Amino acid sequence: MDPLLLAGTVFAAVSTVYAVIAYHRRPPKRRIEYTLQVVPLVPASARLEDVEVLVRGHAMRNPHLVTLRLDSNSRADIPATAFDSKKNLTFHIGRGALLLSTIPGGIKVGVTEGEGSDPTRFFVAPQLIKKRARGGAMFMSEGMPKVYVEEEVLTDIDVLSKDPSPAPSERWSTRWAYLGAVSGAVGAIVAFFAWLLAV
Repeated sequence: MDPLLLAGTVFAAVSTVYAVIAYHRRPPKRRIEYTLQVVPLVPASARLEDVEVLVRGHAMRNPHLVTLRLDSNSRADIPATAFDSKKNLTFHIGRGALLLSTIPGGIKVGVTEGEGSDPTRFFVAPQLIKKRARGGAMFMSEGMPKVYVEEEVLTDIDVLSKDPSPAPSERWSTRWAYLGAVSGAVGAIVAFFAWLLAV
């Protein structure tokens, strides 16, 4: 066999196998990830008793800007039937948190602002969630909020907290999957032309 043909064939086969492995090591088929970013508006060195911020008429001495973002990190859509007993996917935001705005992106979200001892809640009602869809909301909170999922309602679908910056392993897994696919294609082309030359 022509050495160039053999090298191209082996290169294409190895690259294709690697691309398949890298692809299947990517995130699960269906998963919701939420990212929480909290920014204090008053420096730690400031005296809180000397500061007062009005938010929609409500005075806050230690305001924090809270951004909660949802991402459907999935390779398939999440159907509305995945919501157990048609319950909302609900996040506890905390007492006294006020909604500033929602974040569009395909996932329809809602907010109920708490009064008195009732906490503010952010929720996703049963709906079709397209793959790679997004959604979220921004709040102003008095002090550091305690945000968590109140109840797991998505059947066989993980709802996971994610660091605001993507992990290096996730970025490289995606890059190597694409690189493997491109390398496989190049190897196949080299093998094809080598075969033509051999003929």
